[in-house]
Amino acid sequence: MMRAAVYTGQQRVTLEEIPIPEIGPGEILVRVETCGICHTDLKKIEHDLLPPPRVYGHETAGTVVRIGDEVTRFAEGDRVCLFHHIPCLDCFYCEHQDYAQCPKYKKVGVTAGFEPAGGGFAQYVRVMDWIVQRGVVRVPDPVSFERASFVEPVNTCLKALDKLSVQGDETMLILGQGPIGLLFTALARRLGVRSVCTTDFLEPRMEMAERLGADHVWNGAQSDWMDQMRRLTAGRGADIVIVAASAPGIVTEAITASRPGARIMLLAQTAPDEVFELRGADLCAADRTLLGSYSASLDLQEKSAEIVWSEDFPVEEVRNLTDAKRGCDVVIEAVGSPQTWKGAVDMVRSGGTVNFFGGCPSGSHVPLDTSRVHYSEITLKSSFHHTPKYIRRALEIVAGGEISVEDFVINEAPLTDLLSVFRHMMSHNGHLKTATLPWPSRTQRMSRNLWQDEPDRLRSVGD
Repeated sequence: MMRAAVYTGQQRVTLEEIPIPEIGPGEILVRVETCGICHTDLKKIEHDLLPPPRVYGHETAGTVVRIGDEVTRFAEGDRVCLFHHIPCLDCFYCEHQDYAQCPKYKKVGVTAGFEPAGGGFAQYVRVMDWIVQRGVVRVPDPVSFERASFVEPVNTCLKALDKLSVQGDETMLILGQGPIGLLFTALARRLGVRSVCTTDFLEPRMEMAERLGADHVWNGAQSDWMDQMRRLTAGRGADIVIVAASAPGIVTEAITASRPGARIMLLAQTAPDEVFELRGADLCAADRTLLGSYSASLDLQEKSAEIVWSEDFPVEEVRNLTDAKRGCDVVIEAVGSPQTWKGAVDMVRSGGTVNFFGGCPSGSHVPLDTSRVHYSEITLKSSFHHTPKYIRRALEIVAGGEISVEDFVINEAPLTDLLSVFRHMMSHNGHLKTATLPWPSRTQRMSRNLWQDEPDRLRSVGD
């Protein structure tokens, strides 16, 4: 038997002892080490969107403890993170790369029991065969399970950014700085967006947006933030607006804050009863594009994993250590990842030399400023040790963190406290991310004071 947080209907979740799932051929059993709490799961519970009983939780990372017949890609002891939706790749929608609309994609392939619903809020999950084939990502040893649980939400954000065709010289406005909004802020900065602007009305989230590199952080509850946006853009409005929150009037607000010809992305408008009205002229006559994006993309699995475990390069800090901040005379790249190759060139001085000692995986591409390489007379060399054909096609990972997951996961909680965490998060008080740890033997960084006002351990969110 195992412990699981079971949704039983009418906004109720109860902690129960249920059987450990049995697996079949082609399937694996994963011991859940961490599962992030996504607000989509909270929405399903709060609004009773799906019939009970179910065990939710889909931002899951853990250890393979059992493999079924015919499983060859994984072994017991492998550290993995999971995607609970995977497309068939054969239907009309898959041919058009609209994977989230694939009928098979809409089936959940990870379960702790009952109707499959992700299952991460339990101690074990059964991973079905079609998920094992394309929806399981190995986690390198230096990377924590907490960090690994972010691969799925980062993938979701990357998909939306790809659909927006983001250009570096644009102004991006992100409405809402919950966990997803903050991920967009960090990714926009990583993409080199010229000006990243954000709104929220909770001080901790606004402070976090500044730490993640937002150029302008405005309090959405104050009436002057729209005027500030207009002044910033010479009266035009933002080139891109991402709606990362759900609130009355927020879509209209996004259009008002955007320029003619802008792209507006809806991320949080997933409730079936959510309705908004728009003036046709604001879209048609103003040549704006309104887009929606839902769930993750199979094509972005590797890229999202690379971002979650990649190292953030302190380029400016290194240059500041050199005379006149001109950069290093010689930079030796000894890691072997596209990010470090680019970082090495950014750190070297004019007339300096970069030695690419670490080899990148086959197929890697490194964006370099060729004008700087040429006119600054930078010498690029390589020291060859292993050829790419001897390197398995895997992620070149250095534990570090281009996106600091530790900044998002501000608390850890065992399953026994999960119901209290749900209640706390549903109060919309600025709480970012809690990781659930099903096994009490794990070291806890419990911040119990976050919900110390609870009179006792809740048995149901709906009580």
